[in-house]
Amino acid sequence: KIVPAAIKFIDIAGLIKGANEGEGLGNKFLAHIREVDAVLHVVRAFENEKVPHPHGKIDPAYDVEIVNTELELGEIKKPTLYVLNVDEQQLAANSKQLTAERWKLNTDVIIICAKLEMELSELTPAEQKQYLKELGVTEFGLDKVIKESYGLLHLITFFTIAKGTQVQAWPIRNGSTALEAASMVHTDMAKGFIKAEIVSCEDLVNAGGWQKAADSGKIRLEGKDYQVQDGDVVEFKFHS
Repeated sequence: KIVPAAIKFIDIAGLIKGANEGEGLGNKFLAHIREVDAVLHVVRAFENEKVPHPHGKIDPAYDVEIVNTELELGEIKKPTLYVLNVDEQQLAANSKQLTAERWKLNTDVIIICAKLEMELSELTPAEQKQYLKELGVTEFGLDKVIKESYGLLHLITFFTIAKGTQVQAWPIRNGSTALEAASMVHTDMAKGFIKAEIVSCEDLVNAGGWQKAADSGKIRLEGKDYQVQDGDVVEFKFHS
């Protein structure tokens, strides 16, 4: 069994002008934002008369300015990742038309088509691959968002293997110690921490298993202050 690492995304209603003064339940929404680690700001760039824009126009730069102003007035400072939501025609068009400069955004952005992502989720892997190829797209938008979110939050991944049958990936901040990693898996592991047996994922795969990695000297012992590295496979030894 494989348990992947996970990042939790919370959908918070869009902020409107005056949110810091309570407009549009602004205080409630700002309170929600204060509880998160980072902001993923999805900015609309597509035209669709059936989906009216609250401001009556499509202007990503203006939308970004409003939200940033409300966050600043609400004294909220969070790392932010901007996602430009375009339509399928825009996505298939020349990539030069989809730059941040095109929309007068003074920041880097990830470009996705949310409608396309929804449609792809209903297709088989083979159909997904063919559809993306026809559009000239090489990567799922959601995959790009996850990768960039990982970087924004300074996350890396370590792995644990439970009883030889379950591999689980754990996201943890870069620079975290073995003791902090143990506490993520189970508080008892941190309380009774003795040592950590560690091997890189690459060395473990190349060796063909834990015992073979141990026989070849690839597994090492580390203490509680060891800084966990991206791709480490860890077995914690602890007093129960």
